[in-house]
Amino acid sequence: MHTDFPETIAIGLLIACEEALGELYTVYAAQDAELAPFWTGLSSEERTHATWLRNLLKYLQQGDIRFQENRFQPDTFRTFLHYVQSRITEARARAIPPFAALSIAVDIEGEMVEQCFFEVLDGDRPELRRTLTLLASATEKHRQVVKAKWEAYRPE
Repeated sequence: MHTDFPETIAIGLLIACEEALGELYTVYAAQDAELAPFWTGLSSEERTHATWLRNLLKYLQQGDIRFQENRFQPDTFRTFLHYVQSRITEARARAIPPFAALSIAVDIEGEMVEQCFFEVLDGDRPELRRTLTLLASATEKHRQVVKAKWEAYRPE
């Protein structure tokens, strides 16, 4: 497998984004006992998403993944990843209040949905289609769950 192909870069950046989100949510869980189960659940799901993406690498090696060239801007993914990594650094340096952490998560999950990150890859194999559909729906679910929690914590 050649590592300089756009498909490989796209999957690698998507995996890195999912892993970084899992790490951020783990840090948030350690900071707030009340919200720890919420953050831990999200973190676990983000790590599962990264695993699903890693499983797509076999389809890439088989040539079953098509790349939506007009959808992939590596800088968009890198900027997103840098933002998440900055939030991790910030959260490790100081405790982030629950509403602020939820606000950050709302922005992050919303951005993933709006940018349709998982639409950069395509293919006809049922397993691939199912994985991409699962990733898109799981991200939308995260956006909704985080927004609902944010609403519950929003100051009056």
